[in-house]
Amino acid sequence: MSLPHDTTWVRFEPSPPGTDSFLVSSVAEDVERAHALSRASLQPLLFARKPIALDFRNMRVCTQSFLHALLFEAIRLSWATQTPIYIEQASPGVETGIRLVDNYARGG
Repeated sequence: MSLPHDTTWVRFEPSPPGTDSFLVSSVAEDVERAHALSRASLQPLLFARKPIALDFRNMRVCTQSFLHALLFEAIRLSWATQTPIYIEQASPGVETGIRLVDNYARGG
């Protein structure tokens, strides 16, 4: 069964208990560290089909380049493995940026 193109695996809701969670402010606005976090921690979990949670507390805004470095490959892998990425405590501005990266990462 194939999923519709608009099915998103990025979810703006609390993650289930036991989900690996990452505090995004630990790499705040450092594009290289965000990319390293994605490659070393986020992508391996998603490849293993384990959901992840990204906690954006204390981050009112994020640049598109930062969100791209953190999320682009993770979103593509999430979509391919049908494994959710939970977004927690994102401000409206951060949520808008994440939705933009989600949309173009999935080719939309």
